[in-house]
Amino acid sequence: MKSVGQLVIDSSQSHFETRNFDHAAAVLSASGIPHRSELLVPCSRFASQISALQAHDVTITHVLRSGRLRIHAWLPEQFYALVVSILGTIETRAASRTAWLRCDTALILSSAQEADIYL
Repeated sequence: MKSVGQLVIDSSQSHFETRNFDHAAAVLSASGIPHRSELLVPCSRFASQISALQAHDVTITHVLRSGRLRIHAWLPEQFYALVVSILGTIETRAASRTAWLRCDTALILSSAQEADIYL
């Protein structure tokens, strides 16, 4: 078993900031989340900060953004995603159901179905 110090050494971390919607979508895809993004209010000001931490086979991605987005996500087989809102509300639609996520709730997505996430 590795110690916490060794886990930090074995992990990789990245941070990206942009006002370009296409760049943000490409970075989010590269972080391991296959998806299609859509800016719901095209004339709105868009800004995004994407941070990712990867250790072994777990990746934690944190997204801060301005502008209303729809993310249509699908996961590779044997992958799971935990969707959590730290601030505000996230609307998530999967398996013909809608969930409203706040800081006290979360949703686990599997590769069994695609999901629409409204940020």
